[in-house]
Amino acid sequence: MSQTIVRVYDSEAKAQQAVDALVLKGFGTDLINLVAPSEPAQSLEDIAAAIRAGYVLKGYAKAYAACVQRGLTVLSMRAPFGTGLVVTRLMDAPGPVASGVPEQHEAGPTWDEATPLSSALNLPVLAKSGTTFSGFWQLPMVMKEGERSRTLFSVNFKRGANAAPFSSLLGLPLLSKKWTFSSMLGLPLVVKSKR
Repeated sequence: MSQTIVRVYDSEAKAQQAVDALVLKGFGTDLINLVAPSEPAQSLEDIAAAIRAGYVLKGYAKAYAACVQRGLTVLSMRAPFGTGLVVTRLMDAPGPVASGVPEQHEAGPTWDEATPLSSALNLPVLAKSGTTFSGFWQLPMVMKEGERSRTLFSVNFKRGANAAPFSSLLGLPLLSKKWTFSSMLGLPLVVKSKR
């Protein structure tokens, strides 16, 4: 899952400084949306549409569009899962100004009887891209040898670096005679029936 982070700057140069820091850190420009005042002046609806393109909810986009009409620059970033704190620090470094717009919050989970698992996990039933799992969680499809993941689980995928990255990440033994999922929960491995 990703999180949209929005900052407002009093100059386009400060916003561009934040964009440069994000790109230098390895974030793709497809996740970054910069909307600055332009000449001739655009309508509030046109500016709001440009801000919505950066994954900003419609109600918030109109409020940020008013900031752009006052001469401020709006920067939004779709932060991949596990990178929100890094993105926030990079976007706060150039010194954003107060926008007067409350923090953006996603709509709460809704329940749909037809799709109980998706509703319980708050996941979309159908994804727009063909890379369902990777696209939704903002994970790369393929990684080069030696490249480190930029997600919450920074695992090195270099050949021979670690034979069991998932087990070592969770601190679990690769093989165990005594440890089982049942024993971890304090449950018996086999239950006798009382028939």
